[in-house]
Amino acid sequence: MWPRRHRIGLWSPGLEDADRAYSYTSPTWGQCELRFSALDTHDMFTNDEVNRIVDDWFASTDVEAAAAPLVPGILRELEESHAGDTAVDPDPRQADLDAWTAHTQAVDQLVHAELAANGFASDSLGGTESHSQVHCDGEDWGDGE
Repeated sequence: MWPRRHRIGLWSPGLEDADRAYSYTSPTWGQCELRFSALDTHDMFTNDEVNRIVDDWFASTDVEAAAAPLVPGILRELEESHAGDTAVDPDPRQADLDAWTAHTQAVDQLVHAELAANGFASDSLGGTESHSQVHCDGEDWGDGE
């Protein structure tokens, strides 16, 4: 279900450039860097403009400070969803996986809000693809690496 560990410094294609990077501290994995790819709108008429808006936002925004108010609420929702599932064995990585998810979702919400403020509402971006990847100082994917 979760991606296999990537060695620190090895970024997936499209994530080698740190222009769309976000840093946070994970509960046990320590300092983490989360990188976001360009968006592929599958529309040659809007793709460049959408990515210019996102690039400008990352360049002009203190992303960590902007995301900070959103993260606790997302974490709370994640933790509540786990609490109701007694059939699942607790994963020792769960706090780190939840932190990764919460920070990713917070930045995604902010990016989509910025796009909406610039005339690209979510319904106009249906089918848009992007990806992200995280590396943490002490990441442990539980696969022996």
